[in-house]
Amino acid sequence: MDFDFSQAMKERSDAELIKIVKISKDDYQQEAILAAEAEIVRRNISREEIEKLTHINTIQKSIEEKKANEPLDLHWKILTFIFPIVFTIILSGYYKGDGYDKKARDLVKWTLFGFGFYFLFFLIISIF
Repeated sequence: MDFDFSQAMKERSDAELIKIVKISKDDYQQEAILAAEAEIVRRNISREEIEKLTHINTIQKSIEEKKANEPLDLHWKILTFIFPIVFTIILSGYYKGDGYDKKARDLVKWTLFGFGFYFLFFLIISIF
């Protein structure tokens, strides 16, 4: 059974259609892009409106990319290192849900550093 891209594109806003066609082409199948282009033509969206929405979508995408690449703050790294599991559970869902992909990855990395530190610490104590 084939997916009906035409119907799916009819449910999208003008801004979403422009984003599919102009900004995020690599994220969509060719059939979806063609359906979005056909819907833009069907709606008779003006060239000025397309340019305006393209500009807005470009700004939004750059903001999303900036958020996704923002590193974890030093105080969260330290707290996650000292208390490995507590802060990971609390913050990981928050960061991932808000688009802070790098912060979520850094949180996991510092949690693993904390676990490793405590493992080695208790291993050395148990040997001596």
